Amino acid sequence: TRQALGTVAFDYSTTTVEAGVPFPVTVELRDAAGVISPGIGGTLTFAKHSWTGCNNGGTLAVVNGASSTTATVVDGRATVWLTFSAPCAACRFSVLVSHQASQEALLGDLAFDDIKRQVVSKPVVVRARLAGSATAVYDATS
Repeated sequence: TRQALGTVAFDYSTTTVEAGVPFPVTVELRDAAGVISPGIGGTLTFAKHSWTGCNNGGTLAVVNGASSTTATVVDGRATVWLTFSAPCAACRFSVLVSHQASQEALLGDLAFDDIKRQVVSKPVVVRARLAGSATAVYDATS
């Protein structure tokens, strides 16, 4: 029997970052039992989520993705490095998950009942970059 996609979960280690400094975000596709779904792939599209608490944040970019707004999920999980270009008191970002119809046979026990699913982060404080701070380099192995 096929199970529906239960959740799209993401985790990031901090809720305060510096503008222009990449920070890691891990996205996991889980089934109804909360298990990461191996074998599933897809595309993640990231965007700055506009809401009343956001006071700019500039642009949001994916540093290590397929493009400046997308990344690829492999075996139900992806770690991406994001960066905001300007300070913001409470910015949020959204993640839109989609898979290609040709991947249907690869999904095994996981069924995408809805082909696309969007989730929104908790607020992130984006501080101005401190003068003299080192340039951050993302770790491509994580």
